[in-house]
Amino acid sequence: MDLEIILPQAPVALVPGVPAQVRVEVRNRSATPLPVRLTVQPSRAGSWARIDAPTLTLAPGDGGTVDVGFHPPADVPPAATVLPFTVRADDSRHGVPVGRATGLVTVTAARRLEATLSREPARRGTVPFSLALANLDTTSLALRLDTRLDPPGQVTVEPTVVELPPGGTGTARVRVRPRSALIGSQTRYVLAVTCHDIKAGDGAPPVATAEEDDLAPPRLGRRPAAVLGTVLLVLLAATAVVVGGRVDLPGRTSTGSTAPPPAPVSRPYALVDVFPQRGGTDGRAAADATLARLAAAGMPVRLVDSTTSDQVADGQGGLWVLLQDGLGTVEATRAYCDRYRAVAPKCDVVP
Repeated sequence: MDLEIILPQAPVALVPGVPAQVRVEVRNRSATPLPVRLTVQPSRAGSWARIDAPTLTLAPGDGGTVDVGFHPPADVPPAATVLPFTVRADDSRHGVPVGRATGLVTVTAARRLEATLSREPARRGTVPFSLALANLDTTSLALRLDTRLDPPGQVTVEPTVVELPPGGTGTARVRVRPRSALIGSQTRYVLAVTCHDIKAGDGAPPVATAEEDDLAPPRLGRRPAAVLGTVLLVLLAATAVVVGGRVDLPGRTSTGSTAPPPAPVSRPYALVDVFPQRGGTDGRAAADATLARLAAAGMPVRLVDSTTSDQVADGQGGLWVLLQDGLGTVEATRAYCDRYRAVAPKCDVVP
């Protein structure tokens, strides 16, 4: 394509009834001036979009920007899934396509609460965090605080219920004792605190979720670990002498098999559906359920972790992406989407 179109890699959050803009970068890769007209292709998210200044002329190697304005209806319900939209560029002289790119949007509820986790200094063992809360709503909030630690460990929060007046702020203390290795490298863990509106009931989605990644040091420092390692090596050597057997010492390369890497994603591919990996939703469970439903309907599709592929757009924290590739051409991929439109209405082509 003569025109390069660059859209945001992360899904753009839209609030029902609230206008939003997405900046689009374009660059002329041809050796001649290029007059172009930009349009947003028909789709669910595309029906909410409009480009106010869709035409521009770019000199060879020159670039520019345009804004795509989104106006989601006020009655659109928030959802955990993301929706694709495609920006297409045509040569305004001949009407032939010269560029195409696909981005993602998600529909979220208006922010009512800001929640932020901050780690405080600590020694080995219990790690303290401070949770800062700010009510962005015009009404008071009574919040129930739930915690999650991955991988599982000990975690407590005080208080478990916080009341905030309109525009008010508050804090809570979170103490974590994460799992850690006895010796060796640090262990990564994720702490999440979910804030629920008590008045909304148990089935309502959380008002906000705060997450923090951290590293747990090994339980033994370098010196104790070195002493322990020396003692173990002596004991292993003594055992080998006594029984005359073979002992696998630490550091010896294992001959066991490893799992094969995931199959790479090839373009063009059909983007069927997308689910966030984090953010307080069980995206993997929803992705697996959708995959099973589509497979039962006879639709060939596979599940891809976006963090393992440089061909798939990646959101904050990663995405579970249902797609189908290997179809050869854009036309064949579009025919695939049209064939299964009844069971996968959001299917779109990523060239």
